[in-house]
Amino acid sequence: MVEASKQIVAGAAENTRSDIVKMLLEERVLEALFTEGEAQDLEGALLLLTQWLGRAFGLERDTGYKPGQCLRVPAASLQTFDLRDGTVPVSGIVSIQVEAAGWKRDGNWIVRPVATLVNGNLGSGPSES
Repeated sequence: MVEASKQIVAGAAENTRSDIVKMLLEERVLEALFTEGEAQDLEGALLLLTQWLGRAFGLERDTGYKPGQCLRVPAASLQTFDLRDGTVPVSGIVSIQVEAAGWKRDGNWIVRPVATLVNGNLGSGPSES
């Protein structure tokens, strides 16, 4: 019984892989990626790939936060970010620097934007570790 289940799962995984390859071929994504050419051709191919990934898997890169961007936000909204370091104030306004944009799938966060706390935060309440 366990072996039959494993075979069913393996068959489903292979069907999924085959479907993905078929879509990549039909929409000419693979051709665009593997054609030698100018840098602008590669840019176009990568754009095509990102558009395809968005359609096929419901992926969306968050464009609200850009790497290097510095923001002042209420401490309560820090839960939106994956903070890399620092002591998080529980109240007040804090300064952060965005390190990487986040990703959503079907409108839900799968990877939150990454940020670090910047020195000189204006938090007025006690901190929590």
